[in-house]
Amino acid sequence: MNKIIGGVFVFLIIFLVFLSAIVNASISIDKNSSNIQQNYVGGDLIKGNVNISFSQQTNGVFSNNLGEQRMTLLDLLSNSSYKTIINYQCNPSNCKDGYTATGNAEDSWTSSLNGKEVYGFLLNGNNIQVKNFKINISGVPQSSCTNQIYIDLLNDNSIDFFNTNYISDGCGKKEGCFIDSGGTENVIISADKNYCEKISGLPPAPAYRLSAKVKKTGSVTAEIDLRIYNFTNSSNKQTFPKSCSIENAGDGEINCTIPYSSQKIFDALVCIKLKSNIDNAEYQIRGESSGDSCGGQGVPENGINIGSSDYELFIEPLKFAPVSKIEFSEATYKNLHDQSSALTKINDYLASTYKSNCTSGCVIPIGLSGIKQDITLDAANLVYDKGNLVSTSSIYRVAKSPFAIDSGYLMLNLEKMNIVVPEEDGIKDFNLFFDGERIFNGSISIKVGFYFNVNPLYVPIGQKLRFSASTIHNITSSSWNFGDGTAPVNSLGKEVDHAYLNPGLYTLEVTLLNSKGETSTKKFTVMTGNAKSSANLTLRKYETMIAQIRKDINNFSTPIKNELEKDLKINDLEDAVKKIRTEFDTPSINNSDAKYASIIQSLLALNLPLGVPSNISRTEYGELPLIAASSSIDTKYIEGISDKTVSDKNKLRNGILAWMNENYQGDIKFETISAVSENGKKDLIRVYNVFVTPKKQNDYDTYLIIGYPFDSLKFIQSGDEKILDQGSGAYIPLSGEASKSVSFFIISSNGVLPRAESLGIYVSPDTSHVFTEKPMCGEGGFICDEGGFKWGLFLILIGVLIIVLLVVYIILQEWYKKKYEKHLFKNPDDLYNIINFIYNSRLNESKDEDIKKKLAERKWSKEQIQYAFSKIDGRRTGMWEIPLFKAKENRKVQEELVKKNAGKPIDRRFLSQGSKEGF
Repeated sequence: MNKIIGGVFVFLIIFLVFLSAIVNASISIDKNSSNIQQNYVGGDLIKGNVNISFSQQTNGVFSNNLGEQRMTLLDLLSNSSYKTIINYQCNPSNCKDGYTATGNAEDSWTSSLNGKEVYGFLLNGNNIQVKNFKINISGVPQSSCTNQIYIDLLNDNSIDFFNTNYISDGCGKKEGCFIDSGGTENVIISADKNYCEKISGLPPAPAYRLSAKVKKTGSVTAEIDLRIYNFTNSSNKQTFPKSCSIENAGDGEINCTIPYSSQKIFDALVCIKLKSNIDNAEYQIRGESSGDSCGGQGVPENGINIGSSDYELFIEPLKFAPVSKIEFSEATYKNLHDQSSALTKINDYLASTYKSNCTSGCVIPIGLSGIKQDITLDAANLVYDKGNLVSTSSIYRVAKSPFAIDSGYLMLNLEKMNIVVPEEDGIKDFNLFFDGERIFNGSISIKVGFYFNVNPLYVPIGQKLRFSASTIHNITSSSWNFGDGTAPVNSLGKEVDHAYLNPGLYTLEVTLLNSKGETSTKKFTVMTGNAKSSANLTLRKYETMIAQIRKDINNFSTPIKNELEKDLKINDLEDAVKKIRTEFDTPSINNSDAKYASIIQSLLALNLPLGVPSNISRTEYGELPLIAASSSIDTKYIEGISDKTVSDKNKLRNGILAWMNENYQGDIKFETISAVSENGKKDLIRVYNVFVTPKKQNDYDTYLIIGYPFDSLKFIQSGDEKILDQGSGAYIPLSGEASKSVSFFIISSNGVLPRAESLGIYVSPDTSHVFTEKPMCGEGGFICDEGGFKWGLFLILIGVLIIVLLVVYIILQEWYKKKYEKHLFKNPDDLYNIINFIYNSRLNESKDEDIKKKLAERKWSKEQIQYAFSKIDGRRTGMWEIPLFKAKENRKVQEELVKKNAGKPIDRRFLSQGSKEGF
């Protein structure tokens, strides 16, 4: 009972400390001196300044509505050349998370270790110097193949203590590549060289048993030396062997133990040799060289040829001895760390974190981890000097506390945040957020214009070259600002000559005017150097780019990979660049600037997607219900399958939609694969995945129809698809009981790809099953029974009554929802700001509980937070609800998110599960 009360008390203390930090943290913006540049070319960086001050502010994250660029407060201060102490202060002073002692101090703690527990000492005073310390830790009293306990002094993720005691029990023998087959040979062991075997992936252990199978053929016994080298590094030279010897070695398997303790998995080299050559003492070991070899002969300290042969050598990790009680102290630390001092480490930590000033309390944390067990901490004693010697035996549980930043007003340069202006014409809002809350906004004007590229972008120094813009437009004039201090140059075409006189990187800004009177301005980076180095830099960049394209392509499934290889001509590009590399590397009489300029031109002439691709990646995801994608139904396909022409196409189309809604549910998911570069984005392929599931069983055939040219549909799993209407469409027969998944992709035509809703995808049976006839009777044509009672009229009246009641209830429901929402959010934009915060936090893989905590920290009420989560998840937000307008509400949520995320497609995994409409 006391433990429960103590646990609750500890939790309350942690919570109050955390709450106190939140309440006191604040930022302040001087809007009068904050500004943003208004006019941009697509691809520019946002420029401007925000004048901001911080008080007890944790290291939050700046984000924006234009892209994924995010930056922590500390990184932005550093990028802006502000210095700690001079321009701002951190608490702790090292700008790293600190620790807080929680709850009551105890002389002894017992708890279940499951993961990592952190305890510590609390020091008070000024000019602190720790003189000595020790603490006893008792753990699991049994041996184990896994280290039972680790101690992490200062909790900095370094292991400062581990169990090094072992027992003779092993944890399984490890061997190399030796194969016991008929191809073995006996090799005579000598003292002149080692016979070694590499054994990979040795687990951590306190000691290792080395063994070898030898054959004694001489008349005299000798001493045999077994050695182990850490062979994890690729270098063949090994300089720190551990060895053991077997005196008077006999015939058969021999072994000895090396008390070498490793806390990491490593690759080992095990070697055998005679201690010294003795007359009439001969030993042999079997060796073989078939297949892959991981052994060899030689002297490891000087280098050894691994991979020539294998030998019968083995290693067995030994068990960690039981841990009954550990005294962790300065002496223990020195013993494990080559006489390095734990006291030096502690005092350096106090100096860097607290400036050795502990008048407000300093915590020395100690992290404990290991296998699941009950542990006890006791017999602690820490001695420190604060003008007089003080000792403490008190141990605290400690918790991490985030560091806080204080500053006066600092002018932060927005350009340092690397926020890229989107390639979209028009006026856009720019919003800067800090930890999800908007702190600054402004309006920007973006001019993108039509696409074009410029060559060359890698030029030799002092050589006048012709710069040319490449585009599909008819260019009537151009303006060139070369960024090197020379005056801008105007041309009546799309070409101009220029020479760069100094090496470096220059920003070239080009404006083109086409015959329609349209202008387009873009910026490019030009690299200058001597001809050979420029050619080499260009060649390296193209080699890197093509290797990246190849790597990106290999991430896709085989059918898409094959199509991308074909479309991008990646094999031809690789061959061309290899040929150019050979030309560059081959010495010739003509190693002149002209040769290297020719190499650059050859590279620039290669047909790379978008000119300079950064990657081939998935750039768009989407999902919509099948019924929404069926808006473009072409009935000729099902009429063709049915071999029947229906005169009333609209009636048939509506009948198919009604039949689908009753009999099938399905979704279409799609993703776009694009070439993305510094010059823009070019869509290459769109992949579509159609999922259909029958709602009920029918005893007639149904078909999934795709109203798009058959030759343009590249099915990922071929077999079921069939041609329709001379190749203008396709269909797949569906089983009445089973779900069906159909995947295909379409290759872009000049960067244009069809949307899913334009593919004319629908499910339908034969036209004879689309409509159903019902028996009629009576003058009014109502369904009736043999007695003539007009059940139809009766049912209609009941239906009208139900509808009236439903309408009344819906009106009441909508009235209540609006009133309730207005009651919670006086400003509707507040609600959608919270929803946007939830959405972006989910995108960043934050858990809902963590999101709720952050919102609560910002003073949103529990009721407001719950309402926002219900809204984004499509759940009811008022009284029991008839979801008549739920789709509209969900669309409203999506529309607001699109607005607040710069028009980007919305990832529906983090939205309403009730609305699957396309967007």
